[in-house]
Amino acid sequence: MIEIVLIVAVADNGVIGAGGAIPWRLKSDMQRLRAMTIGRPVVMGRKTFLSLKRPLPHRTNIVVTRDGGFRAAGAVVTTSLDSAGNVARADALRRSVAEIAVEVSFGAGEELVRQGEPVARFLVLLAGRAEVRKGKNAVDVIGAGDFVGEIGLVSRSPATATVTALEPVQALAVTTLAFRALLRRVPSLTDRVLEALAARTAR
Repeated sequence: MIEIVLIVAVADNGVIGAGGAIPWRLKSDMQRLRAMTIGRPVVMGRKTFLSLKRPLPHRTNIVVTRDGGFRAAGAVVTTSLDSAGNVARADALRRSVAEIAVEVSFGAGEELVRQGEPVARFLVLLAGRAEVRKGKNAVDVIGAGDFVGEIGLVSRSPATATVTALEPVQALAVTTLAFRALLRRVPSLTDRVLEALAARTAR
């Protein structure tokens, strides 16, 4: 299950920082932070990120700032908590899927799935955008963190839409058996799949 965990160090008098830094340095604190966050996305403010000597290794560093022009090597910069949360959830999903998936790529104009044809795999987009069409009608544009193929795999029916790459697309591909195992391992993904099923069948 994907969880959101808040981590904060607070002194007995309520202090959490001074002079743009933590006013104490305990090795045990650093070890606990590393153990809790390694291999996971970490969301932090710009000042916290700048107080670090470098991006936290082996983690996806996501920075929230009101400065739309801020850029940082080794970090994903967002301008709202909602956006940061979406990036973090997509990253957590990618990590879960990556354990049982293979990475695939599609060139601009290439079809990820075709309406009416059997669906053999579940695709989670890592980068790039793709257009979803039902018949001749464009119904959506999807991007990183979105997925396709779930309707066919859940219902064992042909694809209900054609999805075409608008630009080079990178994705993780999961086979039918692995997809069912993934739903058991990541309950929150089951919720997202059901939401997507409801939204797409309503179109």
